[in-house]
Order: sequence, then C-alpha cells, then structure tokens
Amino acid sequence: MAELPSISIIIPTYNSAAWLRPTLEAVLAQDYPDFEVVLIENASADASLAIAESFADARLRIIRNAVNRGFSGGNNDGVRASRGEIVFLVNADAIMDPGSLREVARAFAERPDVGILGAKLVYSDGETLQHCGGTVGFPAHCTLFGHGEKDTGQWDEVREVEFVVGAAMALRRSLWDRLGGFDEDFNPAYYEDTDLCLRCRQLGHKVLYWPRLRLIHVGYASFKTTDLGFQRLHHRNRVWFTFKDCPLPALLLRAIPAELGWYFSHASANMRLPMLRIYGRTLKKFVLRRVLRLSRPK
Repeated sequence: MAELPSISIIIPTYNSAAWLRPTLEAVLAQDYPDFEVVLIENASADASLAIAESFADARLRIIRNAVNRGFSGGNNDGVRASRGEIVFLVNADAIMDPGSLREVARAFAERPDVGILGAKLVYSDGETLQHCGGTVGFPAHCTLFGHGEKDTGQWDEVREVEFVVGAAMALRRSLWDRLGGFDEDFNPAYYEDTDLCLRCRQLGHKVLYWPRLRLIHVGYASFKTTDLGFQRLHHRNRVWFTFKDCPLPALLLRAIPAELGWYFSHASANMRLPMLRIYGRTLKKFVLRRVLRLSRPK
C-alpha cells in the first residue's frame, strides 16, 4: 500500500458515560501511524467529559460545546476542527475491532470510486447483526440488511448500498467539504446519514458496505424504538427527508401516495395525531425551502 492517509476519528458525546471508556480504549489502541481523535462533548449531564479527560493521550482532543449540538451539529463541529485526509465518524457507543483504521485506509486505496464507507455493526453479544448497509423505500422507512440475524458470514461481501448508518461512517475530507457535511435540519438525530449518502450518490460516488470494517454497537442494544419521543423525532425527520430529497414527480406519484397508505394502515395507529402535526410542519417547510427557495434561518 502507498503512504497511508491521515485519519481523523470524530466522536460526538452526549450522556455517553456508560459506553465511552471502551470506545476510546479501542480507538487509541489502533495500530495506525497517523490518526487523531476529536471528541465533541455536547454538554452532557453525566460523567462523559470526566471519562474523556482521564485519557492522557496527545492524539485525543476534546471540544466542549456549551449546548447539545446533536449528532449532525456535533459531527460537523468535529470535522471542522480536524485535519485528517479521511474523516471517520464513530458513535460514542461503537467499539471498533483491532486493525479498523488500516481497513478504512485499505478500502479507499482499493476502491477509488467509493464516496462513503460503512461498517458491519453487531450488537453487544458480538454475533447478532445490526447493520450491513441499507435501503430506503416508499414511504421512506429504512431497511437495514442483516438486522437481527446471527452473523455466519452471510453478509461478508463488499456491496454497493443506498446508505450506511452514521454510527461508523468514513469518507474523504474533500467529499465531506463538497457535501457540506451533515444537514443540521435533521438535528438532533435520525436520517442525516441517509441524506448524506443520497447526496453522495447524486454526485456520482458510491456508498459501500465494507464487512471487514467491524464494530460492536453497544448502546443501540438497549435503545427503545417504541418510545414516543423517538417515534416523533424519527417520523419528523423521515418525512422531511422525503420532501427534501425526493424529485417532485416521484414525490407526487410515489412518495405521497405511499405515505398516505402507511398513515391509514395499522402501523401508524399510535401516531395518527402527532403525524398530522408533522405533515403540516413539513409541508410548510417544503413550501418555504423548495418552492419559495428561502434559506434556513441562521
């Protein structure tokens, strides 16, 4: 392999004390000649900052935000403060395997057509798959390949996918700058990674699932997707992703009919009233942003 590129690992934290220590230990144990870790502390109320500060390692820099800037904002802040030729976004609850940084560098060297690189993510038992790339349908519900399956090697082939999740995502800085980073309209979280991957593909770059890049995504195992707060935020960003990124003919002929079909199905039963508010606010934003072309307020 040619000279290895410098890599910046970006880790945003918010009340991440339960998982942060093993995540940082795994990152700082990487056998790679040129990398830095930029940790964005998003005003946690727990011991996240103290845990990060307990690592006396010159490769780790901590940026303290006065407020929670969310997943999109935190990562954007981290990349701006970093220097690496490759940026590797890693969740505070994602523990990378040894050799992960070399695998990232190898992937970009072998595949010059790759725009965004995604990892195989497994749950904390080390054998149940969470993510092997994904696809987005109509309506814009994301499907994660391999989700919930026992890992027996069935997802061990490199493949082009529609999106990879931001829990472990790498891309060249030049592409990140061209894309403008994450769209903070999706703050504090959800669908910003799907949006970034779509914009990457629109520029002619590929999004690749790279199975030799493997991380254990610890915190996600205890995440409650049935929580009403999650549901409202997830659907708010899901609907905005549809209206923001879908070409107008497909929006009118496919996305909106599919969305209405979902809304009147049993699947949306506990979200009927909140969804009416979400649809109303999204339609207003759609008119302002895409029809009238007004910019987002600063």
